Amino acid sequence: MKAKILFIEDDESLLKSISYILELEGYHIIPAISGEAAVKMAIKDPPDLVLLDLMLPGIDGFEVCKILRNTVETENVFIIMLSGKKMLTDITKGLEQYADDYITKPFEPQILISRIHAVLRRKLRCPEPLANTIRFKDLVIDKKGREVRINETKIELTKSEFD
Repeated sequence: MKAKILFIEDDESLLKSISYILELEGYHIIPAISGEAAVKMAIKDPPDLVLLDLMLPGIDGFEVCKILRNTVETENVFIIMLSGKKMLTDITKGLEQYADDYITKPFEPQILISRIHAVLRRKLRCPEPLANTIRFKDLVIDKKGREVRINETKIELTKSEFD
């Protein structure tokens, strides 16, 4: 089973057509047409990736992104912003608001698919945080306890070093 993607888009025809294309690629698509609904769905059942339109009714995509990044359940979810906003300031703001990628509309579906593949490859390379602990070989990072151990030996770090 491929990744679960929460697709937030208020243009229902674009939502349906891109969802169909992504489902043909094997992705499980969860559609949402508003930021408020999407945030609730993401927190309840975190997806692997969020495709996020910026110009949404209610809370906009920038605010959705901030909320997802500042919520424990969704802080590690990958986010690709989709927008008709092509100004350098908009793209920069999108990436600075914690998005993993930014794609301007209109876009070719194959480019979107390739970008999704690229972002999700990172998930395979990165250890998945379990609760508040990240493990990689002999390294253990306890985010909640703010401790780092290698081979069960505690490594003393300052707050800045741990961050």
